[in-house]
Amino acid sequence: MYADYIILLSGSLNDLQSMLNVRDNVSSQLLLKFNTNKCKCIAFGKMTKSAMSGDGLQLDKDVVMWLDTIEDLGIHFICDKRLHFGVDAIRRRFYAASNSIFMNASHQDELLQLSLQECYCLSLLTYCRQCVCSHCAFTVSRDLCLAANLSHIFEIADRDSAIHYITFLHLA
Repeated sequence: MYADYIILLSGSLNDLQSMLNVRDNVSSQLLLKFNTNKCKCIAFGKMTKSAMSGDGLQLDKDVVMWLDTIEDLGIHFICDKRLHFGVDAIRRRFYAASNSIFMNASHQDELLQLSLQECYCLSLLTYCRQCVCSHCAFTVSRDLCLAANLSHIFEIADRDSAIHYITFLHLA
């Protein structure tokens, strides 16, 4: 049996360690084994640095160490006083797919190129949109990626005009 994406959230280290202890007890009763090498801890908030200065948390007689960033589903969750996201990996995948379409469909009609971009590249940018939709930097980055593609397809020199196209075409 596999259990992926178990997330434990706590306001204090003591409460988090208590939750891990309960998890240990229940898993031993159910004969479940957790891979502690895949377990990760990250802290957000005012006391981030002091929380991470400790030895880590105990899990199955092993120690789970604190990390500065955790990457999951292409998003980097960055340790700080506030929750920060790093979306560079998503942007790189978008441009890789986009450049592939430009290389292979450069002789095709503009609307076909737009359709290919929408089908294969837009999904990469909107993949994790629900997780980080309120994050302003992600929205700006997404719009700039789309504007760059539209500028290339329709030979638009002004990126502001391309952003208006995005709104008009309901791509974002």
